[in-house]
Amino acid sequence: MGAVHAVWRLGGLAACGWLCFVSVGQTQDFCLPPKQDDALCVPQKNAPPPSPSSPAPPLVSAPSVASVSAIDGAEAAARGAHTLDEALHLLPGMHAASHGGLGSVRALSLRGSAAGQFAVLLDGMPLADASSVNHTAPLHTALAHDVERLALVRGSQAVLYGSGALGGAVNLVSRAPPQEDGTEADVRAGYGSYRTSQAAGALAQTRGALGWRMSAAHVNREGHSRILAGEERDGTELYQWRGRVRLRPSDEMQGDFFGFYAGSDSNYDPSLSEDGKAQEKSDAWRVQTRLGWQGFGAAHTLSAGFAARQRRLSSQGLFPLRSALDARSSHLRYQWARDFMRKRLNFIAGGEWRHDEWEAERLARTDYGGGFLHLTFRPRPAWQFVLGGRAEGHAQTGAVFVWQAGLAHAWGDWGLSWRANYGTAFKAPSLYQLYAPPFMTEGGAALPIGNAQLRPERGEHWDIGLVQRLWDGRVMVDASWFWFQTRDQIGFDGASGYQNIARARRQGLELQAQWRPLARLLLAATYVYTEARDLRAHRPQPRVPRHAGTLRAAWEGERLNLAADWRYVGRQWDRADGSRQTPAYHVWDMNLRWQTRAPLALELQLRNLLDRRYQSVWGYREPGFDLFASVSANF
Repeated sequence: MGAVHAVWRLGGLAACGWLCFVSVGQTQDFCLPPKQDDALCVPQKNAPPPSPSSPAPPLVSAPSVASVSAIDGAEAAARGAHTLDEALHLLPGMHAASHGGLGSVRALSLRGSAAGQFAVLLDGMPLADASSVNHTAPLHTALAHDVERLALVRGSQAVLYGSGALGGAVNLVSRAPPQEDGTEADVRAGYGSYRTSQAAGALAQTRGALGWRMSAAHVNREGHSRILAGEERDGTELYQWRGRVRLRPSDEMQGDFFGFYAGSDSNYDPSLSEDGKAQEKSDAWRVQTRLGWQGFGAAHTLSAGFAARQRRLSSQGLFPLRSALDARSSHLRYQWARDFMRKRLNFIAGGEWRHDEWEAERLARTDYGGGFLHLTFRPRPAWQFVLGGRAEGHAQTGAVFVWQAGLAHAWGDWGLSWRANYGTAFKAPSLYQLYAPPFMTEGGAALPIGNAQLRPERGEHWDIGLVQRLWDGRVMVDASWFWFQTRDQIGFDGASGYQNIARARRQGLELQAQWRPLARLLLAATYVYTEARDLRAHRPQPRVPRHAGTLRAAWEGERLNLAADWRYVGRQWDRADGSRQTPAYHVWDMNLRWQTRAPLALELQLRNLLDRRYQSVWGYREPGFDLFASVSANF
């Protein structure tokens, strides 16, 4: 295997060198204007009110009092992200604990948050799976193809996005039909290490008031053994279809209709010590519509959606398992937005309702919803104040109230700005935590799992940040301090099932820096320090590294893009009792894109360039050196 990896590495480096030589020889020299910093996308001080076509509300236009990061879908794909969880892992403050690479469960943690403690939305609608243990979104089975942008807002966002947004919120924006009349098409195909293959394509057209876009993607990997205890290949197959229709009868009205299907077939191992056959198949459907219009001086947005997911699990290990899980969710949301006082004052108000169902041995369901009010006040162009509140009721756990306040100020002449934000949040128990049936032992004893008496998790979040820009924005430094505490956190007790047993505190520092010494050259670095502790057990929280950082150098040419990335993750506790640690690791990645004179582009991605052997979850093997070559075309 070592010789094979060596040949792959040498071949990849030789191909990179050849493409660089050919491309540089054909690249013309001219200056590009500095790109706007994606990591701190804040709105203009006098931005117009939200248009009817925008999501409700768009996370990429979050108030400047919040800490915001974003990445384009094209950049995430160029850096080797096949799935949405791999793409989100590229954003600062987001840590991933993977159970063995592509297709395996990847637990994402934002600023040390526990599972399900940040909200995920697709085109403005919740993506959480009602059948999952922690009401999380199945990002490891959703491909990142045809996603325009991934935006992350850190800090409590429960006022606008409700249950689960304790640590922040993520909005995934799918690509839209062309703005002007015409037809667009793109295709992509690739092959790489671990017998990984990819095929994807999209077709879009706009004619007058009607525009549409359809896309499909397929990724297959024969894989590697996910556990260290064996060598059996655990493969993954992911396939997806996405559609969007836009109808714009007038400048004051627009309707968007979305359709989505994702399927997966993944092999894994029954346990850490059993290198056997186990399988999970899933099918997910999603339809939603969004209608926006201008009327009575305000922008109105009405959204409705329905989602369903089926999962089939089977295992032939020491404890054979066959189970089927079905989940369904319905969602309805209305939002009203209006500016006053010559756009110095902006009001956002609305309400939403959600119905979840989960069916395993029996049917469980719940309803929850409420109303919210969000105020943004700009007394001067350099000042911004935010205040909001939300009241929400849950059929099983009762009513909660959360609120948020923030303040930001900028010194334009100095390129300096600061922000401060405080908010409270909550997370309702999942249907599994409430109603999971007891586990029957061989002796006939029933061990409880679900607990219908659970209370919602509560949290509060402080975020204070400072941003300095120099030399016409060519240098940017962003520093954020955060403090995040939860109480009544839900945990599993072997004797009594799920209980409100934990109280946790996370605090730390996030540093981001960017420097553009040349118009085409970007140098960037991030560092995240996180201290996460279980306050009742007086132990560090598991699977949260104290130190993490990245370095990036990118050349953005007329036809050649070349980037190198280094990522470091410090050691971390793997178990809550503090009995096992996962060692620190670091990996190098490289990616190259060459745009030919034809509509073709050649891409080469080298991940884990030095073939490091590491684990992000104890006992589960991460992939070694991974080379992936692809060709794409846009018409």
